[in-house]
Amino acid sequence: MDANVALKVPAQQLIDDYLADADIAVFKHRTRGCTYDEAERCRLLGADSVEIIDEQVAYYKRCGLPSGLGLAETSVVIRRNSEQIRRFNNAWWGEICRYSVRDQISFMFAAQETDLKVNFIRPTKYIHPYFDITNRPTGAERVEANKS
Repeated sequence: MDANVALKVPAQQLIDDYLADADIAVFKHRTRGCTYDEAERCRLLGADSVEIIDEQVAYYKRCGLPSGLGLAETSVVIRRNSEQIRRFNNAWWGEICRYSVRDQISFMFAAQETDLKVNFIRPTKYIHPYFDITNRPTGAERVEANKS
């Protein structure tokens, strides 16, 4: 969990609720829908080298990563200790070392490459009863409420 996230329930509750049929669970991003949206946002913000992000996106497109696959918000990652997760962790870390350090760009690619079943946690961390968040972005609750 990121430093601005506090757990309000025992960790076992997360495991029971979100890992019943998956090896990993993350929040679905509250405003962006896929890797390509995230890459574009990072480009616009100057969050990493434009050249690196462009190379990464081009590679993912050549590999067939579909648009609209979903986007993980990686501030909370709940995962099993399994061989499947070890393969995913190695693939994800490899992408971060090879391309952008912005880990949300590479998460879904690594998940797809390792055939990992991702359980998206809903609603967002900003209004989820299991978490307390400091430094909430302005309007976070309104964005989630409008999606319902």
